[in-house]
Amino acid sequence: MTYVLGARRGIEACASERGTFAVLALDHRQNLRKELRPDDPASVTYDEMVAFKRAVVRALAPVATGTLLDPEIGAAQCIADGSMPARAGLLVAIEATGYLGSSTARISRVLDGWSVAQAKRMGASAAKLLVYYHPDAENAADQERLLAEVASDCRDADLALFVEPISFSKAKEDVTVDFAIQYNEGYNESVYSYANNINTIEGGTHLSGFRSALTCDAAQKMGYRRVHSLIGVGEAAKCEEEPTSLTCGATVFGMDVRVPAGAQIAKNCV
Repeated sequence: MTYVLGARRGIEACASERGTFAVLALDHRQNLRKELRPDDPASVTYDEMVAFKRAVVRALAPVATGTLLDPEIGAAQCIADGSMPARAGLLVAIEATGYLGSSTARISRVLDGWSVAQAKRMGASAAKLLVYYHPDAENAADQERLLAEVASDCRDADLALFVEPISFSKAKEDVTVDFAIQYNEGYNESVYSYANNINTIEGGTHLSGFRSALTCDAAQKMGYRRVHSLIGVGEAAKCEEEPTSLTCGATVFGMDVRVPAGAQIAKNCV
């Protein structure tokens, strides 16, 4: 593998001697107002936020392996007044704060008037890009394209890139599903099932359906050719013949027809 020396040096500047990261993340913008004055965020001034970041950087940057700052409220100020140690690793955010679009198709974008090249000229050891991403969102390809463009700019500038992916729930027909999967080498099965926040120790249709769907999906991703034909003829249950070893946690939230419209409850949790 060919390493670009500038990017490699930038990564090393943000890491410890053991190659680990303990980065002080202080690129907050509008959310910082809420933290500084929860009762009246709008009253927090720009100068107050700058002063807060300077104080935190002076106190913690010397013991962190790197410091992440934003170009709007902090990076230039902390460099100019010496709050940011000259020998410390500096990561600079590239993205604009927040997102555009709907909550189920969140659009990330580069901050207007800012670029990877400008971060490099500021003296950044690395750039940071936060990307909202859901593989099934209608704008997933656009988000991937944004990441590819920023990565290309970083290669051209010989600057390391740290990517911060932020996932989100994608509701469908008033149903929201959140899950996490970790493949492992275990053999034992342990299933904890809940419906309406009640532990259903005897299982039920929600558990059998979840187990079948999860096995099929895992089998597809692991390349079992037979699964596609099985699903195609409506025999998804047969996918249980192709087990895989993994740990999964899933939560399904949906509208319950027995409660007034607009009341959201946990319908099935596995």
